[in-house]
Amino acid sequence: MPADQGRSDEALRIPDAPRELPLPVERLVAEGDAQLRHGDDLAALRACGEVLMLDPENREARTTMAAIVDRQRGPHGAGALAGAPPERRADKAAALTRRGIEVRPAEPRRRFERTDRAIAAEEALLEELARDSGRDPALVRRLRLDRMVGLCDRVRMEEVAAEAAALRRDGPLPPFALEAEADARMFRRQPEAALVLYEAVLAAEPANPRAADGRVLAFLEAERLREASAAADAMAAPQPRSTPVLDDPATTPNPEALLAASSCCRCFSSPIRP
Repeated sequence: MPADQGRSDEALRIPDAPRELPLPVERLVAEGDAQLRHGDDLAALRACGEVLMLDPENREARTTMAAIVDRQRGPHGAGALAGAPPERRADKAAALTRRGIEVRPAEPRRRFERTDRAIAAEEALLEELARDSGRDPALVRRLRLDRMVGLCDRVRMEEVAAEAAALRRDGPLPPFALEAEADARMFRRQPEAALVLYEAVLAAEPANPRAADGRVLAFLEAERLREASAAADAMAAPQPRSTPVLDDPATTPNPEALLAASSCCRCFSSPIRP
């Protein structure tokens, strides 16, 4: 098949011919692979879906669909389609951490359930990779960085600070890890050190609301009230009070505006005076 030989342009011309119903499985597989190479995820999914209707266990179609789902940050679905190699397991743990932070269960005793599962999965994978002489150092580093976020969520701040120091020896930390380290510094009553880290996060991600709020808190903890007030005002200025819900004229409160308002309130209620 042309797609097997890297001739995806040629493979893409095959579907332009009048379609037979049903198309042969091999032709559909080639179409899906060619569309994936050209970045048309929907067309590739459609072709692979047709393959799986005819041959549910077709490995090539499952692999192509999994690659698309990976690209859409859906590691759980990709794993169900084509298995979970270490990279995908790392993605699944990171997604679980994000979900655990963003959506808390209603029952307080289950608050950290997802985060704990993510940390356990990352630690198990790190142990597995430690026994593998051919392990990928970049994957190990990524797992450790992702684990930092979970440790921060669990308020294991000494471990966060230690891991940040260890990882920094091999290169600069990405913004999400700097933010976790900044939170750890705040917890340990080191606002000036936290402030440097929040500033670094905001230099890379100016619209990051959590880092902006942390910066306000760091100014307050450092008894720099004027700067805290200015930082809170800067947070609030660009935020609309509400946001539209899809195409519906109804609106919903903007969570970033609420966060900015709470930062302003903390400044006004602070017992610290300039």
